[in-house]
Amino acid sequence: LLVGLKKNPGSCAVKNSVSLSGQGAPVAVTRVEEVVITSGDTTLVQFTLTIENKGKGEVVSDISVDDVKLANRRLICDVRVLKPDDLRKKTNKIVCRMNEALSSAYTTTLSAVLSYTYQTRETGTFDVKRIAR
Repeated sequence: LLVGLKKNPGSCAVKNSVSLSGQGAPVAVTRVEEVVITSGDTTLVQFTLTIENKGKGEVVSDISVDDVKLANRRLICDVRVLKPDDLRKKTNKIVCRMNEALSSAYTTTLSAVLSYTYQTRETGTFDVKRIAR
């Protein structure tokens, strides 16, 4: 979503939101919503990250949201820790933002590091054999 910003020829198309999948971890960022607001010579870039448990187990610790970055610039986030209950209650959104000088459009990477403890359970039978010495 662009607010107060004219699209220049050759600039990228900002999508309101993007759904993500296939990140390989049980807890993942599944959606990113972007808002760009300009005021004078400054641009506020805001991302809302939706974090979900996509695995078959459960999160058994707090989820620490570390190093949310746009390229190599760290964003300021309203929350840095999610509780396991936040995932179950769907209160699993984190808003991160940064201000930057108004410039021409560019393509870059948004990254986030999530730290947590995860538990899965498997049921089945197994045999314990004594090995003679």
